[in-house]
Amino acid sequence: MLQRLSIIVLFLGILISCQPEPSESVNRNPDEIPPVEEDFVPTKYKWGYIDSEGDMQIKPAFDDARNFCEGLAVVRKKAMWGYIDKNGKEVVPIQYKGAWNFSEGLGRVMDFSGKMGFVNESGETIIPLEYENLGDFSNGFARAITEKGVGFIDRDNNWVVEPLFQKAWDFQGEIARVLIGGFYGLINSKGEFVIEPEFESLSYPSDNFIRAKKNGKYGFIDKKGQEVLPFQYSEAADFKDGISPVKNDKGYVLIDTSGTAVSQYFADPVWYAG
Repeated sequence: MLQRLSIIVLFLGILISCQPEPSESVNRNPDEIPPVEEDFVPTKYKWGYIDSEGDMQIKPAFDDARNFCEGLAVVRKKAMWGYIDKNGKEVVPIQYKGAWNFSEGLGRVMDFSGKMGFVNESGETIIPLEYENLGDFSNGFARAITEKGVGFIDRDNNWVVEPLFQKAWDFQGEIARVLIGGFYGLINSKGEFVIEPEFESLSYPSDNFIRAKKNGKYGFIDKKGQEVLPFQYSEAADFKDGISPVKNDKGYVLIDTSGTAVSQYFADPVWYAG
């Protein structure tokens, strides 16, 4: 596997390092693309790639470089981003204000007007750069943000779910979480509600239970929206292996899917680690 390599010229020697750039937080998501300013200040570091045996595969020539994903890596030269393959060949022109890892065969890019679209691995524009914001493709759909709201498009740039929502999250399987009118619900790929938007908070299904919040309290519903555990908890987390940590008037405790406590009560938060 190719690894990212930093070569730093220091005095008369060369220091090879796989550490993050000193100017960036070590807590930064390595695949998060920071804003690119037009008044770019060149860095003294150049980035390239080595293989698992430490042999140079792509010479350091980039002002930033990211992990390979679906055979391509996002790289930056000066103030522009593009994509290279594992031979170091520029396969998508380095001409964008922003670029993100490929997902389901398409890469999300941003032009210098701030509009987003998608390109394929040959650099062809598949989804025009016309959107205020986009999410990556997930299960065949991508979140798209317009002035009207948030919806979902397919790979042919057709609206499969009209932009009617305040917020939306990626599809997980056949459902996506949305926010409309200040309340959360779940929709299917046709935009139909499978869980009506009537909750202050709502998770995706976990162990066939959906954590929800109503009137300031957490409880659990099933995939049909029916209450299975009452809304009586001030805090709650998703079920995992049939166990959920919750908080009630007595403190923090682990419960099973029947709502029965399976641990002692604790004064401090407790989480189930499996």
